[in-house]
Amino acid sequence: FSFESDNITNNEYLTKIPMTEDVKFGIEDNFYSDSDMKKKLKETKLKEEAEHLIYEGNIAFENKDSFTGIEKYKQGLEKYKELKDFDRVLDLIRIVAQKCVSNDHFIFAGEFADDLYKFAKKKKNFFYLGVADYIKGYILLKKGDNEILEDALKKVQDAAINFEHAEDFAGAAMCFNKIGTIYHSRLNILENACLFYRAAIENYNKALLKMHPLRTSFWNKPDLIVQKIIEVR
Repeated sequence: FSFESDNITNNEYLTKIPMTEDVKFGIEDNFYSDSDMKKKLKETKLKEEAEHLIYEGNIAFENKDSFTGIEKYKQGLEKYKELKDFDRVLDLIRIVAQKCVSNDHFIFAGEFADDLYKFAKKKKNFFYLGVADYIKGYILLKKGDNEILEDALKKVQDAAINFEHAEDFAGAAMCFNKIGTIYHSRLNILENACLFYRAAIENYNKALLKMHPLRTSFWNKPDLIVQKIIEVR
């Protein structure tokens, strides 16, 4: 495209532009949009750096180098905090906490769960509050000490309540099943076990109708729970 193709010279074209106040403000808007563009480019670069760190962290975890994985995740999290992308921060803390649990690094998992709880409470996000409570409860259960079993069950029950508030019924079902299993197999309090098994089935049935968007996997053990109830009876 060229001005000459329309038989209009550059000077002629320019003299036809009405230099009104509106146009002047438009020029200022363009100036600010350039500034916004620089800010956007900076944010994009920061996000790319963060995601690259997370990628390196995942590779480290796959190679059983958990300490490098944890450090890479921490660095990536700091960049997302700088971006104030707190939804991504919450999800990444959840992911790294679960990776720590899977690799039996329960101290680190507990620290990340504490961070997750603080952020989730600040943002009033019941789903991640539930995740944090469940991780804490799971860690206590893994210690296998009956003296702290009550605290562990309380954490898992808190997780179930938060999941119900978030309408993550699959998460609540998972928690209630875990509590029922503990009452059944470790405490031999069958009445309580049956109560929580039933709560698990009720929440599972609700989950069939409504799945929480942040639930990455569907908990699906209703037949097993029904069998457990039969055994308890």
